[in-house]
Amino acid sequence: MLDQEDRDWLTAQGFEFETVDEDGLTNLILKNLALPAGFDRAHVDLLVRLPKGFPDTGPDMFWVDPPIRLSKSGAYPPQADQMETYVGRPWQRFSRHFIGTPWRPGIDSLESWILCVQSVLRQDGAA
Repeated sequence: MLDQEDRDWLTAQGFEFETVDEDGLTNLILKNLALPAGFDRAHVDLLVRLPKGFPDTGPDMFWVDPPIRLSKSGAYPPQADQMETYVGRPWQRFSRHFIGTPWRPGIDSLESWILCVQSVLRQDGAA
């Protein structure tokens, strides 16, 4: 489960969220997340699967529902054309592995991960 510091940060940022434990992971769902320009819709639910040992162990990848495509081309964003089912619903997987910028235990946090995901979405939408 999320610790109180993470819950407080999410609330302070105005995120509506829920957590669901499944398969030994904490699934954090940010509801109705506003997307940056460049996608075929304005809002999605965002799924982050926090591994056992988080925050000492960092998350990998993220998922959205409903699926999104790039406005300019109609294509899926890079490495985001696969669907997976978690917490009883299908999610579009963004297969992002942050090689070269490894997770830093004791420094990185849920906040830094969410900011990283938002940065990836901005970059994808601008492409």
